[in-house]
Amino acid sequence: MEQQQGGKLLVLCYTGEGSSRRIVVRRHNANGSLDSSFGFHGEAVKSYVPLFNLVQRVYGTPIAFKVQSDGKILVAGETTDPKLAAVWRFTAAGILDTTFGAGNGYVVLGLNVISGTSIDIDVSAGKPLIFYQVQKVFSGPGYPFPTTRTVSYLTRLRTDGSADSTFGTLGNVYIPYTFSLGSGVTVAPASGKIYVFGLSSSSFYVLGGSNAPRIFRFLTGGLADPGFPTVEAPTNFDSVCYDENGPSAGTSNVQYQSLMVQTGDNILVSSASYNLGGWIYYQANTSRFLSNGFPDQIYGGAWGGKCEVSALIKPGDPPFFVSDSRISRVVQQSDGRFIFGVWDSAYPYLKRRLGNGDLDPSFQPTLSLGLGTFLDILIQTADGKAVILSRFPDHNWSGYKLLRLLQ
Repeated sequence: MEQQQGGKLLVLCYTGEGSSRRIVVRRHNANGSLDSSFGFHGEAVKSYVPLFNLVQRVYGTPIAFKVQSDGKILVAGETTDPKLAAVWRFTAAGILDTTFGAGNGYVVLGLNVISGTSIDIDVSAGKPLIFYQVQKVFSGPGYPFPTTRTVSYLTRLRTDGSADSTFGTLGNVYIPYTFSLGSGVTVAPASGKIYVFGLSSSSFYVLGGSNAPRIFRFLTGGLADPGFPTVEAPTNFDSVCYDENGPSAGTSNVQYQSLMVQTGDNILVSSASYNLGGWIYYQANTSRFLSNGFPDQIYGGAWGGKCEVSALIKPGDPPFFVSDSRISRVVQQSDGRFIFGVWDSAYPYLKRRLGNGDLDPSFQPTLSLGLGTFLDILIQTADGKAVILSRFPDHNWSGYKLLRLLQ
């Protein structure tokens, strides 16, 4: 979910599967009604389809979108055949922007993406910045035969869609790690520094780096930030590797689900983890790092983290309860308080914390979101109200609804 000026809300969906999959962007007015002036009857597609699958950032579909400062809409995804990363741009009114790309409104990146892996997009120095993963063949010294590895790239385009040669090498930054679905990229609004986050593992065994949550930070031009610590990464790549539960908590598969850069370049992340054994332990967390990459002990003790929700699933529990605890992206209000949603064994609810990390006792929203609903949240810039996006928990997980809090 994103927003344009005037509090208008954009929802990213898709229809169909496989080669018939189509990206849909719908726009709602600030009061929640569908904006018929946007695209075609409120949708940036060529034909109307009544049911939509909501794009779910984690464990979902590799599609992402971002609104530029001029209101234009960037959508990143993958083509069907061959599998290539692609970026589409729509005007603020929902019409394909033919000034982007070769007069067709989109740009295809000339690398084979790994189908179903993470794709994300943000705006860096006023230009589209795309994060994606590809298969790369390595040969030569050290390789007795050609070897295929999954690696990641950041690509920055100029405003017309051509490669931005001022970023990295010919517009690309190469990251020798593979990231799980749900990983992404975030650009700090003040400093312009670029964060890549998610559950990742090294593409090369010689680097070490088993599956772990990592945060990489790059400068605006694409160079690794020397002010960020290096953990389980090659010396020329700076990252944070951190399990919010500490090294002896016994959980595994920690997945960063959102990253927000606060004032002073402090980093607030949400994550979920689980440990598969005789008993299944699920946990959702928020954590804060200082700008130098070390845990903020004021926020959450030695590990800088807080457990927001946990669930212990015993053998023999009904399948209904076997649902991992998830957490939505974290959004910050103008007064420094921040809101996020958690999903505890299929029941969603909201939390709000003060700037120092304490729970806000005055925030006790009563929501009717339904069973098994996934949350997304944003703060409307026009009035500071929080809007919640949820999915209908029917058999197809089709459709969505919007709710707005009064305060």
